[in-house]
Amino acid sequence: MKYSRTRNRNTVSTNTDYTWRTTLDKWLLSNLGEMLLQDVNNRAVKELVEKMVKAKLAAKSIDNYIGLVKLIVASAIDENGEEIYPRKWNHEFIDLPEVKNQHKPSFTAEQVPEIIAKAEGQERMLFSW
Repeated sequence: MKYSRTRNRNTVSTNTDYTWRTTLDKWLLSNLGEMLLQDVNNRAVKELVEKMVKAKLAAKSIDNYIGLVKLIVASAIDENGEEIYPRKWNHEFIDLPEVKNQHKPSFTAEQVPEIIAKAEGQERMLFSW
């Protein structure tokens, strides 16, 4: 987490940092925190997914949280920059829920001219492009 906040490029946003910290506190540390990183495998993640499904988390949330687990495992690298614990994650075995009907906000053709009309300066040009 500290590295993701302080590295020179591709730092994570404040919102991402908050989400990751919340995920760590609520789900990952309490369920995987006592495990050695080398033992965080498909079976361990499957058990975590089962708990998340039982708690009625949305499929997209589960997908995001498990993505963080994968990032953490992959972050352990040796002096050559190679992953120490490379994994082949098996979503079918893990029984990762399928993300369906995700809400993707968008504007209608009727709304676009109104948005452009209310914009000012460079934003107006950006929105009309």
